[in-house]
Amino acid sequence: MKAIQTRWIPVTNKKPDRIKAWAADNKPVTISRYGLGDFPHEEAARNYQKIMNWSGELVTGYLPNGDYCHVPHFPGVSQ
Repeated sequence: MKAIQTRWIPVTNKKPDRIKAWAADNKPVTISRYGLGDFPHEEAARNYQKIMNWSGELVTGYLPNGDYCHVPHFPGVSQ
């Protein structure tokens, strides 16, 4: 499993604002922000995690460019 990165895509004349989610060497997915709740980046990352059939609780952080980064965490598992 790899870290999931998410980025907000602003509204255009034809499309509402969206969240793009991707991981290195995997196809990106763009999800409408509508209906994602109060934490759209976390929800988009969880949706991407389900699409990729990955497991683990996601821990969220921020990157210097403003993107969000979601890393899997497995409580109780030694590193």
